[in-house]
Amino acid sequence: MTLANLFLSHDFNNADDAPQSKSIIGSFTPDDQPPALKTRLLENPQTIALPLSSISSQATLNSSSSNSYILCTDSPPTSNTADTNNYTGCFEGQEKLLEIWFSTSAEDIPSPSCDQFDTKSSLKLQSPDPEDIDEFSQYRTGLRLIPKRVLRDMLDLVHCSVLDSFSNAYIDSYLLSESSMFMYPHKIVIKTCGTTTLLLALERILDLARIYCSFKSIHRVFYSRKSFMFPENQPVPHNSWDNEVSHLDTYFENGSSYIIGDANTDHWYLYMATPKRADEQTAPGNVETSELSETSDTTIEILMTGLNPSKMEKFYCGHFGDSSEGLLGGKLIEKASNISDIYPDATCNSYLFYPCGFSSNAILGEHYFNIHVTPEPSCSFASFESNIPLSIPTNKDSVANLVSKVIDIFSPTQFTVTIFKDIHQHSKDTTSDDASHTISSEYKSSDRIVYKLDGYWLQYNHYIRA
Repeated sequence: MTLANLFLSHDFNNADDAPQSKSIIGSFTPDDQPPALKTRLLENPQTIALPLSSISSQATLNSSSSNSYILCTDSPPTSNTADTNNYTGCFEGQEKLLEIWFSTSAEDIPSPSCDQFDTKSSLKLQSPDPEDIDEFSQYRTGLRLIPKRVLRDMLDLVHCSVLDSFSNAYIDSYLLSESSMFMYPHKIVIKTCGTTTLLLALERILDLARIYCSFKSIHRVFYSRKSFMFPENQPVPHNSWDNEVSHLDTYFENGSSYIIGDANTDHWYLYMATPKRADEQTAPGNVETSELSETSDTTIEILMTGLNPSKMEKFYCGHFGDSSEGLLGGKLIEKASNISDIYPDATCNSYLFYPCGFSSNAILGEHYFNIHVTPEPSCSFASFESNIPLSIPTNKDSVANLVSKVIDIFSPTQFTVTIFKDIHQHSKDTTSDDASHTISSEYKSSDRIVYKLDGYWLQYNHYIRA
């Protein structure tokens, strides 16, 4: 074995929610990498190996290099708030949101609707794990067939864990230690906060889609986030937007990136990749892409900062009734805060963290919403995300009414509303019209931007307390 360089570094400043101890080992020759090292990496769940182009804190990941490794000996966080002994008061509530749509070929375009189930699918597991068997097993196809143990291993790369999961015939919902994950037959949505490394799981996600589902074609990719409160704490590649875009471009063709809003204050980042047309050649070495379809898709996000301190008290353990850490405490706060009134017909599981913090996943038919709360005054933040159409029979809301319900829970000093909408759906519901209306006399609009993107309308609205 040839070992040209050895660098040892103990970095206790790279995370806001847990100290990390890292050994950086470089310059193995590929043929001489010791088998024992590979074995330890696979057997120890607290050790992660990642390619690295250099040891600089400003470095970008080079996914084509396999000659350098970081060995991280920290445990994945188990809460979306920090350990009280190490907490710096700088928890990053702003989430990273990744959504990937798959298809098996250019002719097999996925639909967000799953109202026809293929119960004879050849992609079904022959011998599922016991934990994967429930009353909805007969409906699972595609990505929903990936075993839970495999998904947990994938989430180890993100530095988060599964707290709870529940399902219906259309969706599998995973409540995470750092936010949420939703699995559809052809689509995965992952949202993570803190110093999680969401994009480092990208290659594993694509591999799992190929291995378990034979998905070789990417239909759509979206990655977005609000500007971080504490960007200096983010690990590579999340330490800059340029690095995130570079990492995404490694895997996807035709990627476009946008910075939306006032770049000097609050703003929002978006990356999207849509497929090439069928008559265009796919570059060698990249995942194949497929042609856009006219399926409907709408996502609404409400991102809030400067939350009302008195309203945030209930999101601390023990500050409201018998609220304690866990699902029971989460359910208590879900009802006490009126979160359960946003969509009363939805199935909702919520988690209250110690000493504070709250997460909630809900599913309603083939749609979902989630809420995440960081209540500390020094970094207060709450997010609401939903793909529930405003035109479905059980929901007669407008965007303005929906936003009012949400901001009444938190009373933020400012908030951002983004509406991402399939352009072919423009005349099918009221989202586009209502989004331009004034939300509340308490707030004034400081930014209102409409983009026509590839196949989508994007509306960005930022409000501050008047």
